[in-house]
Amino acid sequence: MPDHFSCSIKLTATPQFDALLREVATGVLQQACYTPTAIAKILDEFRASLDKHAAEGVRGCHAAFRHEGGRLIIDVTYAGGGEWHLTRPLPSPD
Repeated sequence: MPDHFSCSIKLTATPQFDALLREVATGVLQQACYTPTAIAKILDEFRASLDKHAAEGVRGCHAAFRHEGGRLIIDVTYAGGGEWHLTRPLPSPD
């Protein structure tokens, strides 16, 4: 994985954890060399945030994935101002 990486996706409908967003998130996490167990845990946390906001009637979100300074950062900004952030150290290259 390069020293710096950025990927973002904007959803204009209800931010449900649909197949496209799951595929994007999974691909980013796999490229960052997380284990399948770590990927599942991160995706569960991400899905919980998306589901919570969808249940509140929020329509739309912007999800950004970044790798910088040895960390993975996921920032989600929801329509109407809600936010969710996750930061994890990147796995060590062995």
